[in-house]
Amino acid sequence: APIFLYRASDNVLFEAGFDIMNNNNVNPRTNGYSTSVNLTFAQLDYVLNDYMTLVAGQLVLPLGTYNERNAGWLNKIPENPLVRDDLLPETGVGVQLRGAVSVGKSGQAVTYAVYGVNGPSSGTGTALAGDLDLSGNVGDTPNWHANPSGGGRLGWFYPWKPHYDLELGLSGQTGEWSDSGNRRWSAGVLDAALHLGSNVEVKGEYIDTWVETDDFGKIRPDGWWMQAGYKLAGLNLELPYINNVELVGRYDRQNDAQGTKTDRYTAGCVYYFSNTLLFEGDYEWLQ
Repeated sequence: APIFLYRASDNVLFEAGFDIMNNNNVNPRTNGYSTSVNLTFAQLDYVLNDYMTLVAGQLVLPLGTYNERNAGWLNKIPENPLVRDDLLPETGVGVQLRGAVSVGKSGQAVTYAVYGVNGPSSGTGTALAGDLDLSGNVGDTPNWHANPSGGGRLGWFYPWKPHYDLELGLSGQTGEWSDSGNRRWSAGVLDAALHLGSNVEVKGEYIDTWVETDDFGKIRPDGWWMQAGYKLAGLNLELPYINNVELVGRYDRQNDAQGTKTDRYTAGCVYYFSNTLLFEGDYEWLQ
């Protein structure tokens, strides 16, 4: 999953991400395997001033902070939280205004983002509960619609001394998802992150969604996850390799509002060979 970064000038930035996968075909004796390259996101940033940036393209959506700050290799656990994969879109095609404003001289800041994107659509052209496609208006021509979605995020960052800080955020998105334009999808996300020194990190999100459907009426799939990490360097032990280890754990819970609830417990660790090379592993319990 390589990321391409380009700075054209002081005010113009471009970034794009790709997924490269080897796929085993149905009959390996005749077809072997194939390689696919998918564009994950591609956005152009224009810095208007110290407090505002204009972003356009296939945007990484600021629904919570996971997509922008924790997905991919930035995640200390190999898999995404359940709710991130099943309840929220990762990207959308459109435009966004975002920025931050300092509060006093203590380091506090209020961050904001407002955007309009293509939004979810129907995978088959109908408005049944199982047809919601969070990837956007993609696929065959009958499955496209011209109903954009709007959303944004408001956050507060509060540091009280070096390496000690708290961030809270509230974000959401809403728009019509059915091809006929008479069914709405909405989501709200509450996110939080806490750092207690350079060795302790706790973060999580609560996600609530509202989906209007033809078969179940309005349903409310929701879920949450919480993740914690502790670097063993904080123990101040004079033992080889210990200072390079971070223990991590996560709890996920998801309710699809159609009778299925899933709980997942994850325990793992990260070994840092350097700041840019690390090894991750975990064990999961699924209920």
